[in-house]
Amino acid sequence: MKTQTLNAVAYTYDMLTFVFQNKELDDKVHSIYLFGSSVRGELTKKSDIDLFFDCDKKNEDAVKRIIDAGILNFECSKDHEKWKVFGFTHPFSIHVGILDEWELKSSIASEGIVLYTTKQTLTTGEKSVLFVINYPKRKRDYIRIRRLLFGRDERFYKDKGLVQQADGKKISSTVFIVPQTQQKMLMDALSKEKIDFSMTEIVKI
Repeated sequence: MKTQTLNAVAYTYDMLTFVFQNKELDDKVHSIYLFGSSVRGELTKKSDIDLFFDCDKKNEDAVKRIIDAGILNFECSKDHEKWKVFGFTHPFSIHVGILDEWELKSSIASEGIVLYTTKQTLTTGEKSVLFVINYPKRKRDYIRIRRLLFGRDERFYKDKGLVQQADGKKISSTVFIVPQTQQKMLMDALSKEKIDFSMTEIVKI
């Protein structure tokens, strides 16, 4: 995936944590898809990030209301402030409904990324795993873990970290993505160092 796409994925997941704080959404949304210019790596300063929430028709209004409230909370949060510093604060363009009846279904089928799904039949496509980690508070331990994951690129010393060795990509100091085949290796390394982390599977359709 392109760096811009990885940023869009991480940014969207940050927003979705606020959306899913409303547990009413859990049994109303079947899948969430990222599509459009963010997936193609063609975002401009004026671009929206396109998301489709697959849900039953009877739940469309409730789902849209919950999403709008979650986005508002996200935009008022410290998490969003961090993205401002990073220079990545695109607005979201939200679409809800039944995917099979949607006019742009072919666009999602050809280029979409599945960010969330309750469907167990989804097995095809390129799979990656997004990691979000929490560093130790001690500076010495923080530096050691950062170097373990991302290596060193200094004038007289260069060394690859585990993420690069796994053909992964660094998104921010606390977020990275690796192929699913390398998931266990990173999990084992983080667990050995007693680092708190969370993971989310991403499927490129």
